[in-house]
Amino acid sequence: MTYAIIDIETTGGSFKTGRITEIAVYLHSGSRLIDEYTTLVNPEVPIPPFVAKLTGITDKMVSVAPTFSEIANEVQNFTAGAVFVAHNANFDYNFIREEYRRLGMEFRRKRLCTVQMSRRAFPGLPSYSLDKITSELGIALDGHHRADVDALATMKLFEKILEVQSLKTLFENYVGLPDMTGIRSPLITQEILRSIPDECGVYRFFDADDKLIFVKRSDNMLTSICERLANPEIDTVRKMRADLYRIEYTETGSAMLAQLLEADLVLENMPHYNRGKFSLKTDYGIYLQTSNGKDAIVLAKRRGNDKALICFSSFFEGLDFLKFKAKEWDIHVSQISAGYTPIPGIVLGEYADPETYSNFSLLSGHFLIEDEGRNIDEKTIVLVKDGMPVGFGYYDFNHAPSGFDQSDLQYRFGLHPELEMVIRKFIEKKRFERIIPLD
Repeated sequence: MTYAIIDIETTGGSFKTGRITEIAVYLHSGSRLIDEYTTLVNPEVPIPPFVAKLTGITDKMVSVAPTFSEIANEVQNFTAGAVFVAHNANFDYNFIREEYRRLGMEFRRKRLCTVQMSRRAFPGLPSYSLDKITSELGIALDGHHRADVDALATMKLFEKILEVQSLKTLFENYVGLPDMTGIRSPLITQEILRSIPDECGVYRFFDADDKLIFVKRSDNMLTSICERLANPEIDTVRKMRADLYRIEYTETGSAMLAQLLEADLVLENMPHYNRGKFSLKTDYGIYLQTSNGKDAIVLAKRRGNDKALICFSSFFEGLDFLKFKAKEWDIHVSQISAGYTPIPGIVLGEYADPETYSNFSLLSGHFLIEDEGRNIDEKTIVLVKDGMPVGFGYYDFNHAPSGFDQSDLQYRFGLHPELEMVIRKFIEKKRFERIIPLD
């Protein structure tokens, strides 16, 4: 097996808006270095000053470098058939894959992440960032934040991971397919696991009664499943393995859609091994209450899966939302005391009419959110009405979805305020391709 150990430098942290400025690839057989490739890349956009200061790569340096389109075939051929290895692999992989998508090309490789592998190979370290773990293990890292230096250090780290005997099967089976002892289901075999794509999506575990017991989104579903089923000496893992009878998965392509689908499935089904949680913090909520004859909007810490009108990751995020709505809703901020603990809250103005608070969202109108699909010929579409996602579907990117309506949805979401928060977060961070307004 061949491994392509890769590092890139970019103009920013988002693969949707950032571009690659440098790429380095070290081909490794698992025992020795085979070949190497490195080049600066003209991103065709200005490099932000703080990025230039961090990496040392300037606009002048890349002005004579090839564009990604000019090296795309070379990188494709150089890494063909190799496992993609990087430190925080999803970052590098998503940037490279997005560059290919812009060219109308597909880039898919099996992946291994040296951050995840290091946690298993060297447990208990204070940090697994590349500069910290190389320092801990005595690996040189002179010139950090240049692709060739970081890729070489990652290769040295990879070689040290290979020396750990307990991880031997991880490389023999590509992503470390788990020991099947304790999994009694005829529907869970290593051959079936290998058929699951190591791509972005949501997977589900079911028990013998066909009850949903666990849901998880992942950028690498197969890797995540294998890691989830590893370490049977852990009590919860052993119990889950014993209960597991069947695995389903949905490849989404879009990370936004994966998070929406995960949240919806967890909130609709409350799977036993999720413990009523999914991977987005929704610690605070807004509620309508009546106290002493006054209608009040209360911003408070959530309890379990209570039915908040809108959710926030922190109190101050909720407070900012209410300040934005204060004039429209005629409200002012005050404190509501409960014993010795003051509870932050919002009290309505004396003559306010609670029926005016119809839209508990910063998003209004009806629109579609378009994002990447499961392949280069496809786009994901999420239908949103007044901040709430209604459902999703897919369309051929060669045909504009101007006539898209609810009959085109392949899946409909439940009415959960947590889903509004997922949509809001992705829009705030611009982690999608475009918004298409609807009449």
